[in-house]
Amino acid sequence: MAKIEMWLLTLKSFPLASQAASGAIEAYHVKLKTKLFDDSHLGALLRVDWLVHKLTTELYSTYWLNRYADESNSFQNVKEEYIASTSWHRALQIPDSAVTLDDKYKLFAKVASQKGSSITHIVWNPGSDFAFCDCAWSMQGNFCKHVIKVNMMCDNDKACEPSMSSRSIGEIPMDLWKKPMDDSILLDESVAWSHQMVDQIKQLVELNSSNDIGIVVNNMPLKWISKKGRKFVGIPASFPALPSTSKSNLQKKNRKWKRLSRLR
Repeated sequence: MAKIEMWLLTLKSFPLASQAASGAIEAYHVKLKTKLFDDSHLGALLRVDWLVHKLTTELYSTYWLNRYADESNSFQNVKEEYIASTSWHRALQIPDSAVTLDDKYKLFAKVASQKGSSITHIVWNPGSDFAFCDCAWSMQGNFCKHVIKVNMMCDNDKACEPSMSSRSIGEIPMDLWKKPMDDSILLDESVAWSHQMVDQIKQLVELNSSNDIGIVVNNMPLKWISKKGRKFVGIPASFPALPSTSKSNLQKKNRKWKRLSRLR
């Protein structure tokens, strides 16, 4: 029960966590596991050092390469491989005709496999935050493409009940509306919540209406800055320049260390 309460509290606290974000997090988790389980011979005392080394040299470097490829329109193969690895992108490849919803009680949905028409996967609790599928990927506790596709169709079907995330989106404005207007702190909090919800809802609408995640990423406010620009922006203009004597001493020390390293 404690775990169920934790999940319910998380869903209410983060009502705008979309399926696309969950799929991206899962793809990151899968990539992390493939990197971590690559080396089978690990010493018990070196696990932390090995984990930090893997994160800094392989996983995070891959993330920044993906970001640079996405924002500079270079390394298109890297960008395409990363996007294709997410369950959200794979769900977009499933046609609507492959999904059949239960007409009576909406308890389950059938999704025809793209590998063969004779294979059918069943998604239970369609449209719910706790929907799950009988495919091998979902049975391992992952977020499969069949669940995402069924939830996409349930969002557009008025006969299906809204998910807990959708209900939370409607409850938050009502709670903000009930707060007293003469409390300046609560008023500032309400305004901040409202602006945050509007921005995130716009991104979700754009993501649902787009067939390419890369287009949505390019419109995000965080952009890649060139190396020269990062150095220039990172140094405040108020900092005085180093005197010439300090620069000469620093150059002498560098030459000294180079000579010592050669002797070693």
